Amino acid sequence: MDNGDSTLAYQSGANLVASDAFYNLNANCLSLSILAHSLAEHLGLSTQFQRVHIPEYWDQSQGYSLLTGHVNLVIKQSHQRNEANKIFLLEPTSITVDFDPNSREQKFKTSKISKDRITAMFYNNRGAMHMIRAEYDLAYSYFKGAIELDSAYSGAWGNLGILYRINNMYDLAERTYQHALAVDPNNNTALGNTALLYRLTNRDKLAQEIETKLEYKRKNNPFYLIVKGNEAIAKNELNKALHFFNEARKLDNDLHDSYFGLAKVYYYKGNLARAERYLKLALKNAEFTHDKRRYEGKLVAFKYLASR
Repeated sequence: MDNGDSTLAYQSGANLVASDAFYNLNANCLSLSILAHSLAEHLGLSTQFQRVHIPEYWDQSQGYSLLTGHVNLVIKQSHQRNEANKIFLLEPTSITVDFDPNSREQKFKTSKISKDRITAMFYNNRGAMHMIRAEYDLAYSYFKGAIELDSAYSGAWGNLGILYRINNMYDLAERTYQHALAVDPNNNTALGNTALLYRLTNRDKLAQEIETKLEYKRKNNPFYLIVKGNEAIAKNELNKALHFFNEARKLDNDLHDSYFGLAKVYYYKGNLARAERYLKLALKNAEFTHDKRRYEGKLVAFKYLASR
């Protein structure tokens, strides 16, 4: 790659087209996989996109908890090559390109997905970004584009339902959530948003049934507990947040997010020494450069506070 720096940086919120990912050198796994596909296709190699079946994971963006999926790409070399009027028969070879080190190490189950599904995912991500910026017309356009490309993609239907709910179109939102669940009964996000809609429309018993079911399904997922911890901080329920982050750490003591959560709780409690200690543990366990830089910046701020 002769475009300046030779490194690519993973950045979860960067939903870029291939050309922008190439020149910016930072993007999320979906955009980087699309870039890898474009380069491979240019070289005459065949590719196969794959969904990686990771546990439910949420990323924080502008105050929203966004469910994060993961994809990778298999690049295959042709079994024969024509050269100077000769045909060379080659042993079939392939390589899996995966931009998440956790996924590579844990060898999660994968399933094949089409180029249309990948494009629908990309449009869905773009729509979600516009939705949290309150750019609702653009969000609707992207969700509509995703559904037109792949009507069986439940994630786009679920996000369209959220868009209707934000705009107080409760009947449309409910019907859209129901369709998302008909397409994929395992869409827990659409199920959770249905419960939220029931709360908003005074159907608390129905909401409670769904919430109990989801709590049971997610109780051993540390990422879910981290989301609950962040929600508790937003409500200033610091002891409850402390409980959720500690429970997440017990389930997986390698996640930087739980240590960062504990650092935030102790900072708000005024215990700067413990906050700094957990921030150092967050830095130690961080995988990606942008997370490490974020924690390093916060530790510099702690040193400044301590010197005052």
